[in-house]
Amino acid sequence: MKKMRPYYGWDQMPVLLTVPEAANLLRVTEQAVRAMLREGKIPAIKAGREWRIERDAIKRVLDAA
Repeated sequence: MKKMRPYYGWDQMPVLLTVPEAANLLRVTEQAVRAMLREGKIPAIKAGREWRIERDAIKRVLDAA
């Protein structure tokens, strides 16, 4: 897993996260995040070949768990 920059609060994180960043926050693999994106469990935007996931969408997933 790729080493991420340390964040000390939700407000310091970027508004749009990458798949590796989302996987790190959810403590799952990148493949698991991509599967959730394909299944529509996490709303996201696809920019070219890259997914961008809203920080608030990850917070909602964590709050629902």
